[in-house]
Amino acid sequence: MRFTLGDETVEDADGDGFSFTRSFSQNGTFTVSATAFDAAGLSTSASKSITVNVPAAISTGSAQVGFSGLPLNAGIALVLTNAANERITIPTGGLVSGLPAGTYTLSAPDVQSGDMTYRAAPVQFQVVNGQTTNATLSFAAIDGKIHLTLEAGSVTPSVSITGPDGFAHTLTAGGFSSLPYLKPGQYTISAAAATDGTYQYAASVTPASLDLQAGQVGVVNVAYQAVTGTLSVSLMGTPEGRSFTLNGPDGFSASVQHGSALKDLKGGVYTLEGASFTDGGWTYTPDTSTVTVVSGQPASLSVTFTRQDVQAPQHVTLQAPAKVSAAGDATFTVSASDNDRVATFKLYEGTTLLGTQSAQDGAASFTVSYASADQGTHIYHVVAVDAAGNEAGSAESTVLVDFNGDPVVVGTIADQTVLRNQTIQVELAGAFSDPNGDALTYSVTPASFQGATLSVSGSILSITKANNNSSGEVTVTVTATDPSGKSASTTCQLTVIR
Repeated sequence: MRFTLGDETVEDADGDGFSFTRSFSQNGTFTVSATAFDAAGLSTSASKSITVNVPAAISTGSAQVGFSGLPLNAGIALVLTNAANERITIPTGGLVSGLPAGTYTLSAPDVQSGDMTYRAAPVQFQVVNGQTTNATLSFAAIDGKIHLTLEAGSVTPSVSITGPDGFAHTLTAGGFSSLPYLKPGQYTISAAAATDGTYQYAASVTPASLDLQAGQVGVVNVAYQAVTGTLSVSLMGTPEGRSFTLNGPDGFSASVQHGSALKDLKGGVYTLEGASFTDGGWTYTPDTSTVTVVSGQPASLSVTFTRQDVQAPQHVTLQAPAKVSAAGDATFTVSASDNDRVATFKLYEGTTLLGTQSAQDGAASFTVSYASADQGTHIYHVVAVDAAGNEAGSAESTVLVDFNGDPVVVGTIADQTVLRNQTIQVELAGAFSDPNGDALTYSVTPASFQGATLSVSGSILSITKANNNSSGEVTVTVTATDPSGKSASTTCQLTVIR
């Protein structure tokens, strides 16, 4: 089958029918004819007239321009230029009409919004007559930012942030901070220790290292916390100026006394070393010896000591008469010293308690009564008792009770002279007396001297000189002795003449 339209002919080889399209550039009436052939070459034809109206040609196009990737309400100025780099005004809504066909470029300067910088690569596009071309700038962040929350409390903080290309920034005030327009890369955050004059503070930094990506908001939290506490020490009931060793965590050791104030102490348990002690005869026992120090808080170690007297009285003395010669009373005086006070004295004869007396200024006296049956040797000691019940005894004192008095010399014996072959006698009784009326016996020394012999019979002293030429002088001692053996003596001079 063969189709003819104007000067164009199209054949269909298989003859089963087909369609074709023809463009017209001008108006007019055209005839379409078709001829069909059979196998024998016979044919038949048909034709049809068509009228073509060609519309007027469109000589411009349009562009719908826009952007993406920016935060809401970010300020932006799109720039549209043609091939001659002439700037074309973009109306509200972004639809630019009446654009001659050709190449156009859509661009925009960097946009700073929300502490970040956004950038878009310019877009080139073609405007076709009669068509609307879409052109969109795709923005992306080229830097990042860090949001840092700093909890500093009462201290002046010092937080350092370092990053790429020598970036360094220091924060010295607490609160929220935004670090804008940061170049992507590795950032390190550190915080120096601080003090408020009472406590030491250390900071926790989370995270301490940050790999900041473009478009990322790095979040950092820095919190200062006290790492030390304070301690006031009150030690009641100790000797004035007494010092103690206070031990604590990590080998801490310090000397403290009443009124001590310590700061910059690590949290933990602190203990007084040797809190129980003995001083000056007193044992001191504390009601507590430990305290827990909490960081950031004041602590108080308040200790009350109870003291117990453990020292016995000292310098215990007993003054008693060495001898009692007559029935009656004897006075014993006692004394002692003590670190507190002497309360009482107890007087013993042997193991027998004779009596107890209250002490006055560390002294007391006892009255001991003697009768005739008490004669002989008596051994006494005293025990001093202080207010705490501590006891100490004195050395033993011996008292001789003897009512038989010693003989006494009541007169003199005259000096004597004896000649050759002469005997003289001297009465001795008048020179002695016995307070108890006991009979006295007499003796003399020497028994002989230069041929003279001395002897006593009763109370008579006999001196006899032999027939020789010896002579000289000697002191003669005469002794009177009572039945108990007590004695008294006196002397006279003896001259022997030849």
